[in-house]
Amino acid sequence: MADCIELGCQVCGHVGLDDGLDGFFYCQECCSQAVGIAKTAPIDETFAYRAAQRRRLTTTASPRAGPVHRECIAAVGNSADGPTRPGDFGSCSTRLEYEDYYSSVRLRYVMGVQIMLQLQCKALVEDFQVSPLIVGFAESIWFRFVASTGIFTDSWADDAIHQSELQTQGKAAGCERRVEDTAEPHNLLGQRAVLIWDRVLKKTIPLSYSIVISFLACHLAREAVLPTDIVKLTLEGKLPYLAAFVEIEKKIGPPSDACPISTSRMFRPNQVVPVQKLESLATYVAQQVGLKLPPVNFYAIASRYLMQLSLPVSKILPHACRIYEWSMSPELWLSTNEKMLPTCACVMSILIVSIRILYNINGFGKWERSWCGSSVTSSSVDRDGKAKPSFRTDTCDDYDQGSPSEDLDCTGSEHSNIPADFQHSEFDAAELLRNLDLKYNELVDPYGNKLLIVN
Repeated sequence: MADCIELGCQVCGHVGLDDGLDGFFYCQECCSQAVGIAKTAPIDETFAYRAAQRRRLTTTASPRAGPVHRECIAAVGNSADGPTRPGDFGSCSTRLEYEDYYSSVRLRYVMGVQIMLQLQCKALVEDFQVSPLIVGFAESIWFRFVASTGIFTDSWADDAIHQSELQTQGKAAGCERRVEDTAEPHNLLGQRAVLIWDRVLKKTIPLSYSIVISFLACHLAREAVLPTDIVKLTLEGKLPYLAAFVEIEKKIGPPSDACPISTSRMFRPNQVVPVQKLESLATYVAQQVGLKLPPVNFYAIASRYLMQLSLPVSKILPHACRIYEWSMSPELWLSTNEKMLPTCACVMSILIVSIRILYNINGFGKWERSWCGSSVTSSSVDRDGKAKPSFRTDTCDDYDQGSPSEDLDCTGSEHSNIPADFQHSEFDAAELLRNLDLKYNELVDPYGNKLLIVN
């Protein structure tokens, strides 16, 4: 039976082609031969089996394992004493390039200092009730300051190596290359490049700048946090700084082959920034990032001082604020000059002036003579061996000399010509001095700071 396929004719377009039994197909309508269509049949040899066409399994002899020589072990990268640090599981030995070394050292150091700053801000917010605004301020200051240093420029690593090579007098013993350091880059003096970059980073962005930026963030958030508070908390370990390298390694992991510097060596500071330099360094950082700093929060700091001294806040603080608004002393702004008095000293001086005015402590002898018969006394020598103010009856003769008024005698008895409001102010002054005498030893700490933070 002839086969029929449903294909269109290329001549008339009729659908249907019949088999002509000659290997070709023809149109059912116009009997024209279809072009490009032919009928084929399988060859008989296709189904014939030949023994020569069998598949054979070829086996190769496996080479026997020979002894491992010591030179092959040394080529892996370890010295004869064994590995100096644990390697990553399943890691392949790839050759590190020059760029891999300085990129790893730079990135690890910047990330470590940033983590240290984050830990400090977290401690201030959670443990000492500082405003959470300091987190945003510290983050913005940090990123802008890092960008201003230029450590992420393309020529930074080469410039650091070149500067170290210029210091020819710094060539000292101990620059010989160790076996495990032969793959690391070195300068012309034989010094390891990773250590050179680490020193340059610590000089450009010291670890103490984390404390400086934390204090600067508190200043911008208008918090009553003083430099003495930051230093005290740092020395006591309540602010992560001296031992922060432990938490840093937990977050960024152990040192890698590209940055073979231990975490304790990279992030363990040698000392705490002094109180005298904290404000000046904060001003320097603010200038580097283009910040215009406001004055200190006089109201918050003065309120804190009055509460610590157990003085009446409602009576003294409004008067002190009026003096502050009238004077606007330049010492209330942070300065880069380390020799200037700290801002807290200016705040305390305004409080002292207010107390002298409100309690008639005028310094002309009248107030001193009123204390000749008082029972308020204090120890004549403090804990440092320095003389302290004493209020005893044996000093009334000294106050008589040069006194412009004779309204009070040495027994403290009042005369008829003394106003009643003045007598009341003298009584308030007595109570004030009693409180100050009791608070003196409480406010002295082993670090030399007279006023501490209120928890």
